[in-house]
Amino acid sequence: PFQELNTVKLQVGDIVVYEKDSSTLNLGKIDPESIALWVQGYLYFDNETLGQVLKSLGRWYGVKFSVEDPRILTCRVTLKQRDETLKNMLAM
Repeated sequence: PFQELNTVKLQVGDIVVYEKDSSTLNLGKIDPESIALWVQGYLYFDNETLGQVLKSLGRWYGVKFSVEDPRILTCRVTLKQRDETLKNMLAM
């Protein structure tokens, strides 16, 4: 249960994340265009780390990834694709 009521006014591109463990609200930014692309079936990454991309691909395709060298997880990826197989996405 909430111990106090917090009010946050959001603008376009704002996101609020509630942290249950600390009972805090954290304000962040999102790109509304990228969210619209996901809704339209596009996989879209703009300068994301490979670690984040693999998490997103795992959710999208229902798989889990393991990486032998964790140093590659900080590599950056920019990509926009639609209706691709997992095999093709990994090849890219």
